[in-house]
Amino acid sequence: MITITLAPQYEKVWPDDPNWLYHQMRTYHALKTQDLVINAYTTGTGKTRASLLYLRDITNTNVLFIAPTNELIRQHVEDIRRFVEKERLNFHVLEVNAALLQELGLDRETSRNGELLHQLVKNPLTFAEKLHLDSSWSQPKSIIMVVNPDIFYYGMYFFYKPVDQRNVFEAFFTEFNYIVIDEFHYYNIKQLANFLFFFIISQQFGYLDGTRKICLLSATPNPQVLRFLERLGLKYELLHSENEPAETKDYPKIQTLGTIELQIHEQEYLTKLVQEHAALIRKYIYEDHLDGAIISSALWKINEINSVLSNIPDKGRITGAETRESRTSAQYQPLILATPTVDIGFNFQKRRKERQNIDFLFFDGYFQDDFLQRLGRVGRTLGKTITDQKSYAYALTDPVVMQTLAQREQQQYERRELAELLRSLAEKFPQKNELEKYINSYAILEAFYPIYQVNRVMPPHLEHLLQELFDSVKKVFAPGSTKQFWQMRQLIQSYETRKQLVFNYDRHKKILTDNAAQEKLLREELALYVQEQGQDSVSPSLLDQLHNFMMADGQLQEKVITFIRKRYLITRALFHFRESFQGPTAVVFDPKHLLSENSVTRYDLFHLILHFHYHLHERKRFIELAGCDAAQSDFYLELTDFEKGRSLTLIYEAELTQKDFERQFCNEPTIMHTLKIGMLQNQAILPIHPEISAALEKLYVPCLIVKREDRGRLFALLKKKSIFYRKLFVSVDDSGTPLEYPVVLGTAAFFVYAELYSYFRMKAKQEPEYWIV
Repeated sequence: MITITLAPQYEKVWPDDPNWLYHQMRTYHALKTQDLVINAYTTGTGKTRASLLYLRDITNTNVLFIAPTNELIRQHVEDIRRFVEKERLNFHVLEVNAALLQELGLDRETSRNGELLHQLVKNPLTFAEKLHLDSSWSQPKSIIMVVNPDIFYYGMYFFYKPVDQRNVFEAFFTEFNYIVIDEFHYYNIKQLANFLFFFIISQQFGYLDGTRKICLLSATPNPQVLRFLERLGLKYELLHSENEPAETKDYPKIQTLGTIELQIHEQEYLTKLVQEHAALIRKYIYEDHLDGAIISSALWKINEINSVLSNIPDKGRITGAETRESRTSAQYQPLILATPTVDIGFNFQKRRKERQNIDFLFFDGYFQDDFLQRLGRVGRTLGKTITDQKSYAYALTDPVVMQTLAQREQQQYERRELAELLRSLAEKFPQKNELEKYINSYAILEAFYPIYQVNRVMPPHLEHLLQELFDSVKKVFAPGSTKQFWQMRQLIQSYETRKQLVFNYDRHKKILTDNAAQEKLLREELALYVQEQGQDSVSPSLLDQLHNFMMADGQLQEKVITFIRKRYLITRALFHFRESFQGPTAVVFDPKHLLSENSVTRYDLFHLILHFHYHLHERKRFIELAGCDAAQSDFYLELTDFEKGRSLTLIYEAELTQKDFERQFCNEPTIMHTLKIGMLQNQAILPIHPEISAALEKLYVPCLIVKREDRGRLFALLKKKSIFYRKLFVSVDDSGTPLEYPVVLGTAAFFVYAELYSYFRMKAKQEPEYWIV
């Protein structure tokens, strides 16, 4: 164990108005002259409030405020409303999410989220009664729309219903001229590319000429983002404590963060650390009357800790398994158990507390950003009348951090000093989101999709504007790319044509081609399908014969359309802001509250069967047990106890030789169908209920399967990364036992493939080239 002290932190006060910190007014003044401003001051110093000051200068302009989690959004909505009311500003403040759009649709003639979203932007008073909006002002109000980034992404990337796509895109692109993106460091490289595309298109079409302002809030800005902004040539200013003007050195200061005694332990599991300190935690709460939190990256650890601390009734959980109501009430408990939903910007609420809201904290943090963000939850004194009480933090982290601190033999650190020290250990103590080759490859295709959609409705004589936009995207994302506008358009057209062929087949149960483009693509796909079966090439005459045979043979049509469907779905998997694969879920009866504070909830099936003993029930029996109605679901589970020592695996019956399986499915992103779920314990596959085993069979799962001889390369890449692989056991025709392969599921498959692409090409003795689906 190592113990160090973190010194209190102070921020300068604006000398002309002590109600504002210097960095808050600095942000306000920078926005007057810069297109984009990045506030990178420390966690807990009021960055959100800094972004709100600029609202005082805005008239007849809508504002878009983007935050990454729903919990953070709710806090921001409250803060923004208080600011608007205090400053008497002319804004409606709207919290917009999928649940709200669904609720509004119940009272309207349409249930299309895109149309409802467009109406909210153009005329929110359409929903004045439902949203409790004040329409009594003498002049129209602008709106401050607070959303998660998913809604923004779907609008900008044309993913609402076709009839609404153009309207929603135009609304997001033209109606908001002040955009705040909170916790900008939180996003992975794919998500950062989505925001960068918005910056590029804003610049290309003249919005960053003083018309539109963008404010990014990030305690730990990603250096990659700064490099991309430099390529774009965007006029921006990065604000942090180290580049404050010399003339401000004598400004008065106020304490924002208190003293922290930080212990870093060698325990492998947070549960064990908490168990060893259970008596101390109870003393903190019931004798010293302190408030604390326990934060872990893993939900199962939080639930296990909740059980370990069963003799502390005054606690609550803030996790994805809890309802909004239980998460809200949990904030006011003396002890809060939380998953990463509270990592970013979250401010634990307490009732009229004069000192820091969190006095003690237990956490694990095996990445720089996790460690610093979680440490930043404790000892926050900004706005408090009592600032001299010490806080306590107990951390588990990478051994390299302990070794480095032990070698320095330093007892006290400034916050910035510790943060810089941890960042200097980048190779051994990395950030989570540092895989960046995706942005040099797939991100261009993703960004071209909205360009393609705009191109469809733009007059031909203006197409050069979109070609210039594409060139700007290339300059920022992949300066060395040789891809041309017409090539990208062809790729998207092929994707759209595959989608239509699949749609037609699903509707009519046979292959139909509505136009020459579909017929041409069908023949190309048929030739590729034949080659996948092992034939080197297909002559035109043979292709004609195969085509005629296919159109008359239902079984061959099914096989070919399955091939086309997979090619369509692997491209579609790119077009998701967060995750392209969502596994099955189950409705849960949890009388012992092992998973959450609610007796009935819904959660991820994978997590449930991995971490709990359970009974599988029919819906009727489930309702009898739960004593209430249950939502429709494929699975109804009753949880009975915790489970340990298992790992989830996947099973596939290939009906191919090993060579053919690897040729068709390995070392590039693919779509798997008819997968089964397995459970592994002590290297043995356990029998599980056949209904649960078959839960994935009907799903198309995007993934990257790596050949057995290339496992070492994959493992080296994923070491100290937040991406994990699962074991896939494949039964092939020429092996008596299933073969084990590592598989990366969902969006992460594209990240990993982008990093390993050159290696795969080299192994195949092919020249590396710019690739894209």
